[in-house]
Amino acid sequence: VVVGRLLVAITVNSPQPLWADVLIALGTAAGGVAPMLIIPRIRDFDAHLGNLRSMAWLILGGAILGALISAGVGGTVLWLSGTPVAVVPRATVTWFFGFSVGVLTFAPLILGWRSPQAQRLTPFQWAHFAISQIMVALLSVVVLFEFTDIEFRAWHLFPFLIWPALAFNVRGASLAIVITSVAGLLSAVNGLGPMTEISDDPAIRLLYGQQFVAMSAVTMLILAAVADERRGARRLAASEQALREETRALEVLNATGARLSAELDLDRLVQIVVDAGVALTGARLGAFFYNQIGEDGRTFSLFTLSGASPADFEGFGHPRHTQVFAPTFSGEAVVRSGDIT
Repeated sequence: VVVGRLLVAITVNSPQPLWADVLIALGTAAGGVAPMLIIPRIRDFDAHLGNLRSMAWLILGGAILGALISAGVGGTVLWLSGTPVAVVPRATVTWFFGFSVGVLTFAPLILGWRSPQAQRLTPFQWAHFAISQIMVALLSVVVLFEFTDIEFRAWHLFPFLIWPALAFNVRGASLAIVITSVAGLLSAVNGLGPMTEISDDPAIRLLYGQQFVAMSAVTMLILAAVADERRGARRLAASEQALREETRALEVLNATGARLSAELDLDRLVQIVVDAGVALTGARLGAFFYNQIGEDGRTFSLFTLSGASPADFEGFGHPRHTQVFAPTFSGEAVVRSGDIT
């Protein structure tokens, strides 16, 4: 950063003395280095910005703190080097927003996409992602470059910025912000679209363009982080529920195995197995039948029951090999019915 800043100063023949350019370069570097040293050491900071807390630290520490350091040093050096006092405040504010826009535009893009998992999208998801970004680009050009006679305003972009932010979290929001930033700043510098109504002075238009980009970026990044955090919470809850169910199933199987190894009575063995089946499947009632061939054809006798008393079924008689239950009693398939009446 220091070398790049000095090369720019030499290339454009900076009006500032060399010591001022050196201090400005060091201040700009400090604005980027200080947050890099502080933020990663924060407890539970997610480098992929997958939650609101981590995104808030990026905005507050990376964008705002870094901009305060860089703009504060830059504004002070401009004043000390003889820059007119009336110019310093606006230059400092422009410096602040310029630094903030740089952090809010490129840091989420780099952090959000550097994980290999971030690029594992299905073909349909990639197509969806591409369409959302193309729509952001098209609307940015139409709204900010004013290619039509229709009077669009900057807020017409927000629904199309929200789309990738909700659908693809920080990854979608970050790329959409880059696209909008380029269009917005070009519009401000060249006096196109809504920016022409602000001022004829390019410096003022640039300042408002920076503010528009910064506020849009903060809004979309926070929205994307909240959406990502909620998805993560749902995935975590589902994983915890699956783990609880698996743990419960293992406990049932272990207890059933121990009871079976200690039991010799056939009736008790069958009862233990049926009880375990009911517990594992979450069924309200379980029964075991065995085949019995009678004079009127095949019937099935109730051997054991779980979840109800055998006395509750004494008046029902034996079930028969009917068409409804034939696949199950023949061992061919499972029968499921929402209403057997």
